[in-house]
Amino acid sequence: MKKVFPLMLVALLVFTCKKQTSNTNPIVDKSTTAKASFATTEKAELVINGMTCAVGCAGTIQKSLAKVEGVQSVEVDFDKRLAMVEFNPSKIELSDLENTVHNTADSYKVVLAKKVDSFTKAVENKEHTKCAKDCTKDCCKDKKEKAEAPNVCAETCTKECCSDKL
Repeated sequence: MKKVFPLMLVALLVFTCKKQTSNTNPIVDKSTTAKASFATTEKAELVINGMTCAVGCAGTIQKSLAKVEGVQSVEVDFDKRLAMVEFNPSKIELSDLENTVHNTADSYKVVLAKKVDSFTKAVENKEHTKCAKDCTKDCCKDKKEKAEAPNVCAETCTKECCSDKL
């Protein structure tokens, strides 16, 4: 009994010494927290060429943009070749978003980047990808077999008549 009591006392001291914690609270600067939560965000749409699949390409671009500091939300629509990004303009610029897309893979190219008030709504049919039948732009005027095939420009066409088909 004489040996057990000192062992228990030593064990008690060892365990209680390890549990001592400091009562210092971290100092939080509430002014910067308030500024960050009330920061204005802007919306941008990026038309991206070079995507070949919805899961791999669009998903990769979306993940890449989401990792950028200042980006609040990202949605990439493969069918429309469109990335819709909400971001904090005090932390990142539109050109930084373009560079991020290009740096994701060399095959991805932003052909049009613009700030918008609201994102483009989904279009139910594919008619928006066709140029007018009487289109005289370079991408359309030399099309063969116009009567047999609809006057659709290539996915990679960046001519004026094709770039606004969102």
